[in-house]
Amino acid sequence: MTDNNLYKSLIEIGLEDYLNQRGGGNIYQESHMLKLNLFVENLSEDQKKVLKEKIGKKKKETHTQHNDMLHEISVACAFYDKVNFLQETDEKTPDFCSNGIYVEVKTINNSDVERKRLDDLDKGPYCNVSPALNQDEVNKIKKEFIECVGKKFTDHINKAKEQLNSSGGHIWIVYAIDSPPKFHEKINKEIENKFDEIIKKMQSENFCIRYIRFESLREKIAS
Repeated sequence: MTDNNLYKSLIEIGLEDYLNQRGGGNIYQESHMLKLNLFVENLSEDQKKVLKEKIGKKKKETHTQHNDMLHEISVACAFYDKVNFLQETDEKTPDFCSNGIYVEVKTINNSDVERKRLDDLDKGPYCNVSPALNQDEVNKIKKEFIECVGKKFTDHINKAKEQLNSSGGHIWIVYAIDSPPKFHEKINKEIENKFDEIIKKMQSENFCIRYIRFESLREKIAS
């Protein structure tokens, strides 16, 4: 189904490009997107204006939304009530607050380095492609890939702490990392083990650090 009226509120705040990109040029009905549209529809006009300005600025800065704003709205919709999205200023500010709690949302997507890792992994012995690497080489690539993702996770937490400053708050990392065939569960389990290891080292009294895979976030919203 394609219908621009499906997500009128999301389109009005500037997410039409994302919706078209997601549907390969068309806009399709999806349960979690309908819930997000309703969430935005129920916001005040002032809050919609804040989101529209933030999305517009993101486009100008990066030429693409990189899913950042969608994830910010998604986390707010899935886990919080009485949400107040905050305007961006020259000073570092959190994404939104809820019941006195400040929240910062970051996204981990595939970088060019990670895509190369995945291309190499796709040649591995567990995949449908004939193996071009031996097991030791595959394990080495997997280890380097996990370290690469872990470094980005750490960097995002540090940046989020700066935006939340000494007042503390909640940090969410939404990760959307593609996995080659037959490595899917194992790689993502190892990624989350790495995240847990990092959180133990970086957790402090003022901050609550959480992560969620984009697919799980989408299911949470749709349920």
